[in-house]
Amino acid sequence: MVCRLLLAGVVTLAAGGMAWAEETGKWNFRREVALPPQAAGSEYGKIVLPAEVLGQSGPEQADLRLVDHAGREVPYAREEAVEATARSWPGGLLNQGLLADGRRTVVIDTGPAGERHRRVALELSGIDYLVVVTVEGADQLDGWVELTGGVLLDRPQRLDYLEYGPAAYRYLRLTLAPKRGNPGTVQAVRVFAEGAIPAERPLGEPWVLTGAGQVSADGRAQVWQGDLPWKMPLAAVSFNSEAQLFERRVTVSVSDDGKQWREAGQGLVYRYAGGREALTVRVPPVQGRYWQVKLFNEQDQPLLVTAVNLHPPAAGLIFPLPVGEGGAPDGRLFLYYGGRDGARTAVPQYDLAGVLRHSASPVIVPCALGEPETLPGAKTGGWAAGEHPGIMTAVLIFTVVVLGGLLYRTFRQMPGA
Repeated sequence: MVCRLLLAGVVTLAAGGMAWAEETGKWNFRREVALPPQAAGSEYGKIVLPAEVLGQSGPEQADLRLVDHAGREVPYAREEAVEATARSWPGGLLNQGLLADGRRTVVIDTGPAGERHRRVALELSGIDYLVVVTVEGADQLDGWVELTGGVLLDRPQRLDYLEYGPAAYRYLRLTLAPKRGNPGTVQAVRVFAEGAIPAERPLGEPWVLTGAGQVSADGRAQVWQGDLPWKMPLAAVSFNSEAQLFERRVTVSVSDDGKQWREAGQGLVYRYAGGREALTVRVPPVQGRYWQVKLFNEQDQPLLVTAVNLHPPAAGLIFPLPVGEGGAPDGRLFLYYGGRDGARTAVPQYDLAGVLRHSASPVIVPCALGEPETLPGAKTGGWAAGEHPGIMTAVLIFTVVVLGGLLYRTFRQMPGA
């Protein structure tokens, strides 16, 4: 009987600890939102999320919550979801031709003359390796004017975007020049109006990897590796270089342990005559702590690079201001992030983004975030942050069993037991 009571006490202690952790909240950190002194005439505020908040939040930042002084959840909209939805229409493929040097030309009819547009989405197939694209425009099918250049990657049967505008040309001519292999085929095209959301979103403040990098084992590439303080979402990599007239392939890889790498994206950096250059490689949104950047020189001399910049996306939240009488802020507002296991749910669904998209020029004022505050019972990293919940559960069960066994053994050794 005593044994059962002792074991029950052990289990109750463990459960009580869990309950206490639940009662103290499900988030590890919070920051106060610095509301403007006078917000008269303004309905909404906006905060920009620093890299630290992005890194300490869960996947897709699903655990971000705004809470007012009374503990009420305040709706927010991600800035990119508020911007105007792009108006677009199918473009006409007039002809495609393969030139003697292996390049392919594609002529696109963007629609009625005078319709201003800014980018096209291409449905591609059969691209081998990497293709450099030149975009030209004309009102007739001659007198072409160069608009911009870009890069298409070796991901067959996918959409790729080319930003060039705004422009009002009726016709576009694309010249696809493969670095090797097949230039691919354009299966379909969609044209986006001038007011469309830019394909390339703003970037946040980068983590900087200084130096010229290490030479790869095969001597073909320069390599940079970064170990960040947190798992941070990455949107792009950019290079600081004073070198002239070059063109190099770049791959970006991510790792969970700094040993096993998987490719997250690739692209081309170049500096051509006439001031044309591209020193930034965009990657699909991926979150990770360990990052590796390779710049392939092949048989060329290593490129003079002074730094490589790892850019998170520029993420902003828009929210209704808690304004009282006279236009002064009403109460305080806090951003909670770093959700523990119980808070790692889907991204919250509010109707604010839809309301803002259909509002006539809403007044939005920037607000600053205060210093981070670590909440009671916070789990700040590793196992404690919930990255290995199975291991933590096993450790807890093991502890309870061992402690229970010791108590049972002590009880059996007591006189009269």
